[in-house]
Amino acid sequence: MVDLSLTGPLAPDTWVLTFLGAAREVIDEARARDIESALASLDAIAHGESGLDAYFADLADREPELPTHLRENITR
Repeated sequence: MVDLSLTGPLAPDTWVLTFLGAAREVIDEARARDIESALASLDAIAHGESGLDAYFADLADREPELPTHLRENITR
């Protein structure tokens, strides 16, 4: 069972991010998949696997980006 005190009532099959048995945030299926993949990568690392790019497909083939609030501080 998940405590829904912070989110209020939810429809069945709604994706939620939980912590310590409580729903903290309603999330969409894409974010749920990203989180599941990140957790799977931690398990893979713990078991000595390499080739982790498959777990982070959204990050593997691109340059890192600064968050918007930090981009403003860059001098050119």
